[in-house]
Amino acid sequence: MKINQKLISGFLVVSLLILAVSYISITIQERLTTNFQEVAGEVLPGTAALIRVEAALYQSLVYAAEYASTGDIEYKKEVEALIADLSKQMTIHRIDHARHDTPEHMEIIEDKIDTFINTITEYILLKDKGGSQEELRIVRTRLNEIVYNFTSSVGPFIEKHLQNSREITKTTKQHIANARKLIVGSSAIILVLALALGLFISRLISKPILKLTEAAAQIGKGSLDTKIEIKSRDEIGRLADSFNKMSKDLQMITVSRDAFAQEVVERK
Repeated sequence: MKINQKLISGFLVVSLLILAVSYISITIQERLTTNFQEVAGEVLPGTAALIRVEAALYQSLVYAAEYASTGDIEYKKEVEALIADLSKQMTIHRIDHARHDTPEHMEIIEDKIDTFINTITEYILLKDKGGSQEELRIVRTRLNEIVYNFTSSVGPFIEKHLQNSREITKTTKQHIANARKLIVGSSAIILVLALALGLFISRLISKPILKLTEAAAQIGKGSLDTKIEIKSRDEIGRLADSFNKMSKDLQMITVSRDAFAQEVVERK
């Protein structure tokens, strides 16, 4: 394998490890994002809308009672505004909790809200028409029962959604902690592997070069029989073969030169 191929292979291994850690990080991030979107984008807004609906029922009941006792038109306007807000909050609840409530339960809630709106409208109209206190009391009792039944019906579901949100948040925090440990650990492993790989490649290249340097110094001192044992098949291996051939050629040339000089001396 050539030197450039060794270097490219080393960089490729490190790059693949980095890509693996990046893929794991992206996967974990997508899972965390999905969990947060489910909690922050659906569960909590839908639950908050349901809580606001419950609060609006009580406020409407209080303002309607004040209107019935005082006849102040401002209380009537407050009731009308709260009824309009009820429809808005129910729409938010229907959209956000479509995947978290059964259709049957959603229908029960909407029926109770419709019944409340119709009954409190009847209560206001009865006051406008000059209904007696007994008639108003009967309708008020029905309103109280509707609100009580609604609260009893949605209370467990509100607690269920809040508990679900807490569990998802807790699980998400655990995933974040695990992801942090995984990324830190993987980064440390990659760093160690990169250092080990770099050290291995550097020794793989520098060790033969040091042998060549030492052999050249030996030849320079006159040791023409110096040879290098390098079994590498890269450029350094071919350089070692050329070096050994050069050493052999120099040795042969030196022997021939000495033999020729001896022959000249003998002829003289």
